[in-house]
Amino acid sequence: MKLIHPTNLTNFSALQIGDVEVHFSYQTPIGLVTPFISYVAENIWGSTTGGHINFIKRSYPGTEEIEHSRLMNYIKEEMRNAYD
Repeated sequence: MKLIHPTNLTNFSALQIGDVEVHFSYQTPIGLVTPFISYVAENIWGSTTGGHINFIKRSYPGTEEIEHSRLMNYIKEEMRNAYD
C-alpha cells in the first residue's frame, strides 16, 4: 500500500493497493483505476476537485464518469477483493 500525490499537490492523492488506485480530492474519493477499467465521480464539488477529476480522465483515457454513490460501491468491492 502506498500513498502518492500525482500532481505534487497535497490536496490530490491516490492510494495504491496492488494494481488498484483510489484517487482522492482532499479527503473525498473521486476516482478508481484498475488494470481493466477506470471511473471518476461526476463533479458535484467545485473547480479544484473538477481539475483533479480532469487530471484522472486525461491520464486514463476511456475513464467513465459516474455518480459518486456508484463509485463508492465499486471502491468497496475492489477493497474487498484486494483483501480476500
